Amino acid sequence: MAATRCCAAVVSSAVVAAIAGLLLGGAATAAETVKFEDPVWQGNYVSYCILEGVACGFPAAQKFCALMGEGDAVSYPKWQNPVEQGQATVYMGDGTICKHRGCASFVHITCIKTSKSAAPTGIRFAYPQLGAYYLDWCKRWGEQCGKPAADAYCRHKGHSEAVDFRKLEDVGNTRVIVGGRKCLNPDCDGFEFITCR
Repeated sequence: MAATRCCAAVVSSAVVAAIAGLLLGGAATAAETVKFEDPVWQGNYVSYCILEGVACGFPAAQKFCALMGEGDAVSYPKWQNPVEQGQATVYMGDGTICKHRGCASFVHITCIKTSKSAAPTGIRFAYPQLGAYYLDWCKRWGEQCGKPAADAYCRHKGHSEAVDFRKLEDVGNTRVIVGGRKCLNPDCDGFEFITCR
């Protein structure tokens, strides 16, 4: 994945709930956000536009959230010129790859799901990563797997603990959060998502 870049603040659950209420006509609702950092589609970074020069910014972020089944886009800061770092982008409208200077992508896309009955569950990170590697299923090499690793990741992101997570088996190319050791075997396990609060 790309080198580290400055990211916008994560949307709080309180703000999300307020937005959800407005979206649903003021009804009492709860919401969950899902944050895709360096969003990827079909193996390349998501283009800032659905087609070249067409439907840029919110429409592209909204389409990505819909494709992921994650509701509406609420945060989608622009990443200018990822090609300078050797990263191509893809237009979701027709699958065309953009490799020239000026092809923009997103730092992240945060989507929101709303519900009239569910309780707020916090911030969900999809396919969490440490740099260019997926977060390993274990906090330390072969030890403290599952919840301890998820909790450590949440604290790394400025939250207190993990309230939900799901294992992603055989993802390969993972990195443990304590010590930074890398697992390059194809049977290394990571996380499909981690929800923090």
